[in-house]
Amino acid sequence: CIIDDFFDDGSAKQLLSELKSLQESKQMKPNQVRFLVKGSPLIVTKPGIFEADLYDDTLRSFQPLETFRQMYGDAGENFVSALSASAYSDNLVHGLSGRVVKLQYNDGSGGCFPLHYDNPGKPNKRALTCAIYLNPEWKDGDGGELQLVPFLSRSVIIPPKMNRLVIFRSDSVLHRVLPTTK
Repeated sequence: CIIDDFFDDGSAKQLLSELKSLQESKQMKPNQVRFLVKGSPLIVTKPGIFEADLYDDTLRSFQPLETFRQMYGDAGENFVSALSASAYSDNLVHGLSGRVVKLQYNDGSGGCFPLHYDNPGKPNKRALTCAIYLNPEWKDGDGGELQLVPFLSRSVIIPPKMNRLVIFRSDSVLHRVLPTTK
């Protein structure tokens, strides 16, 4: 599902401003992936991709993140209820333990995510991804597109345009983010 202009202009600009404040304050950390190799953890850092997770109490208390805090709290619960009542999922988990609000920033140096499913096994629970893009000046050639590869179907490439919401089953739809150039 793709919904353009998901937020009103003022709210989308406020979210972008909050994200920039977080990035400028150096509170976003490099994206890391953990693998288990022969029983030992291997941590791989993806270049050019930074993130913050509002599950972290310290970040939730960061003053400029008021709109994102609302998304994590009551507004997030209302969104989960609306999705539960729709065709997206009848088994979404309510409450703060049932959702993650992750903020990501890609610096345009080629950062990307390879083809993957989210959380393909226990104890992970993520089944549904809702991505909101905040790229006001994005244009063809900038990269960062989301590619969805449904089983036995043609792939779909979704440009990361400003104020666009994308909802998909990330546990069962193979997907990736293409390299960025800007």
